[in-house]
Amino acid sequence: MMKNKNMKKITIYIILIIFLVISLSGIIIAYGQLFPMSYFERIAIVSISAGLLGSVVYMNRGFYQSIAEKTDENKMFDFNRWIWWYLCRPIMGAIAGLILFIIIYLAFDLDQTDKNILAIFLTSFLSGYNFHEFIEKRISKKIEI
Repeated sequence: MMKNKNMKKITIYIILIIFLVISLSGIIIAYGQLFPMSYFERIAIVSISAGLLGSVVYMNRGFYQSIAEKTDENKMFDFNRWIWWYLCRPIMGAIAGLILFIIIYLAFDLDQTDKNILAIFLTSFLSGYNFHEFIEKRISKKIEI
């Protein structure tokens, strides 16, 4: 029983590492200009990767808080309940980063500088990190017409 429990925790940790490698690879490819690409493609990849990275950082924080041995049965880590969150949240963070990039790109006429890429990276990272709060507030907010 204990070995199975540890394998489930290791599985979550491997998922986190895979998404971390994917996000860092995207940033290195886009920001390092390893392949010929336009400025738009470059910052789109950076923003998607930054949203993914923000999600991974948030999930890593939640993971180490949840795996602590707890005495209350309701607060113990439940692999079957959380596995889908660990698989879906990075994708949602990447989408949030892309959506934020598109909004910024369409709203502002940005110069093609590294400073603007860094600003988009940081805002996309924060959108991936705080995705849950953003969505919860938007879903629970009633729209008045």
